[in-house]
Amino acid sequence: MLRQLIKLSVFWRTKKQMLITDAKTYVGQFIQLQYHDRKGEIISERVEVFDVNFIPLYGPCLITDIGDIRLDRVSNIKLFNAVDEQVA
Repeated sequence: MLRQLIKLSVFWRTKKQMLITDAKTYVGQFIQLQYHDRKGEIISERVEVFDVNFIPLYGPCLITDIGDIRLDRVSNIKLFNAVDEQVA
């Protein structure tokens, strides 16, 4: 029954959302994160992901060094390579 509900929720989703299992692959890593704030503006930050957790009344969230970010607000994630950002 649970699997059928999951399949239905995936079917009815209009945009691709990040799942908890997808987000857990980034735990312990530095990433370039793009997400929407409350006003709908896109914010781009370099963050370290500490954990992925379900927070009541908010849903699944990335626990980062800048705070908790809801997974339904995430628009893009890219691994951040420290070698790309060298101090001269």
